[in-house]
Amino acid sequence: MPSAVREHLPEEESARARQLLSANTVKELRLHYARDLDIAKVREVLHEGFKANASAEEWAKEKNTLNTLLALMTRDVVEDDRLKLLWQPQCGLRVFYNDAPIFESNSTDFAKPLLSIWLGENSVVDRSRLLGLQ
Repeated sequence: MPSAVREHLPEEESARARQLLSANTVKELRLHYARDLDIAKVREVLHEGFKANASAEEWAKEKNTLNTLLALMTRDVVEDDRLKLLWQPQCGLRVFYNDAPIFESNSTDFAKPLLSIWLGENSVVDRSRLLGLQ
């Protein structure tokens, strides 16, 4: 697991993230990259973050879906690039890169661990900032 994955989080933060991830409502996560990143490293972190946050059943069922998404990510990230994940219960998950749609899935078993890369117990970022707790 990459060293960027956090292992222990305060209970308030965990409760808020669990509530957000389990709610059957529209969810939108927007990432704005502040620096250039090698696409191989981005794919590695997304793969490991998904695996770390998925249940064994979700991982077995959705690892091929994840690999499909990662295969669509072919160029290095440059400063100011944007990634958006939009979950709508009636429409499923849509992923946008620099405002262009690149991927869709109707699977909740895929969407939850994908969003958990940033909001889950094993977040690859400081999720307290994403949740407005800092």
